[in-house]
Amino acid sequence: MNTKSMSAFFAENLSAPLTNVQWSWGAENEKGVYLRIWAQEVKETNGLVYLNTPSDTRLGQKERLRHIKQIEGGKPGYVVVITEGHESSSGTWRIDRYEECVYSILDFSRTESGDVYASIDLGSPIYPEFIGQEINVAAIELAVSTNKLAFATFQKATTKFKWQATKIDRLGKNIFLISKDGTKKAQIHIPTGEFIR
Repeated sequence: MNTKSMSAFFAENLSAPLTNVQWSWGAENEKGVYLRIWAQEVKETNGLVYLNTPSDTRLGQKERLRHIKQIEGGKPGYVVVITEGHESSSGTWRIDRYEECVYSILDFSRTESGDVYASIDLGSPIYPEFIGQEINVAAIELAVSTNKLAFATFQKATTKFKWQATKIDRLGKNIFLISKDGTKKAQIHIPTGEFIR
């Protein structure tokens, strides 16, 4: 049984309070973006994170799209899995149980209809106090060391300006970074060494 409500877990454990406890489906802080998803919407390692329904104008939908864009832009993304819930008499869903950890979002895919699925590392739960430690900085440094200019740019960004590397793209050509306060995003293009904001 959970020791607190999910909104309290977001605020107290993740340090990422929901914008609105009624309609927010996720939150963010300087370390990453956290999306709530239902366990029954996860098939193997893919979870539905956005159902493209043009007539749905709820604030949660708009916020979810913004969060997905933040993750696609390089901010670390995580899911919090809801395991049990029930429909209230008013027709809204209520959360009964959730996992008190997060799982990394590895990538997104889209269906022809515009639904968005997240590829999730369900084999590696991350407890709140360890968020960020799963980022493989050694692998990022190894990738960027293939170009002296890129490596010099990376060193300057991370040591002098305190940018934090978050991941490498699938092709191994771009490193994503976020500013220390999590408000700005950038990339280093490894083949050219260019710093892109």
